Order: sequence, then structure tokens, then C-alpha cells
Amino acid sequence: MKTVFIGIDNGVTGTIGFINSDGEALQVKTPVKKVMNYTKSVKRFVSRVEYKDLKSTLSSMIKDADQIICRVERPFINGSMFHASISAARAHEATEICLEELKIPFDYIDSKKWQRPLFPPGTEKKELKVASKTIGERLYPNANVHNHVDCDGLLIAHYLKEIR
Repeated sequence: MKTVFIGIDNGVTGTIGFINSDGEALQVKTPVKKVMNYTKSVKRFVSRVEYKDLKSTLSSMIKDADQIICRVERPFINGSMFHASISAARAHEATEICLEELKIPFDYIDSKKWQRPLFPPGTEKKELKVASKTIGERLYPNANVHNHVDCDGLLIAHYLKEIR
């Protein structure tokens, strides 16, 4: 029985981690494209999830799976940070629709839940990306993580496979 664990670090700067029951691992950046901003803001272009590429990537990673376990990190929604919250909500909605169309069962996970058992005690907020990157590279040196800022998607998948 082949199980695929999928960790999705939500957002246009996020990553998606895949680990199968054989231990093969891969992390990809969430596919995005630049589009014209529809609001009257100074910023003329915004990033948006490239839905077709997201669907294609997810489809290819689950094609031989008998079981899929997927968690999506809760989107960042904060009323005082309007533009970041709108971006997070749009990315989340596109991702959720894609998962539903592909019939991938999923649930949500808070960052603290998967970080706590993986990161050293007392890791400060400013150290989270460095901790994520170094731990991800150590655990999965062949997972294509070297061109990413962090390994959050991969570590969410690792949490699902090894810890939960």
C-alpha cells in the first residue's frame, strides 16, 4: 500500500512537500504567476496561485497512491495587515478548490503544532526559516530543497509521516 503525505505551506511564497511511504521526498514551490492588481493600489501587480500548474503537480504526485494524508497550514489572516491577508485568503481558496477537485482529503494544521516537535526549544520567530531550512536539508538531502528559503511544506509532510 503506497501512502503519500502532503504538507502545504499555504500562500504565494509557500511550498508543497511530498513524502511517500518509501521515504522518497520532494519539495516544490507553490506555482504562482504575476497578474494585474484589481484594486486601486500603488502596487500594480500581485502574485496569484497558478491553478493549472498546482493541479498538475498534485495530480502527478498522487497518481499511484492508495492513501493520501494532506494538511494545509492555516492561512495568515490579520485585519491589520490587509494586503497580506487578502493574498493568503486567495491562495488558500485556490489551493482548497484544487484539493477538492482532485478528491484529496485534507485538514488544517497550525504551524506551532508541526514546529514544536521538530524545532529546538526556544526557537525565536526570526530563526524559524533558518531552523526549517537546516532541519529539512538534514532530514531530506535529496528532496530539492536547496533553492527554497525554508522547508515548511516538506516538514509538515514529515510531521504527518513520522510524528502525528
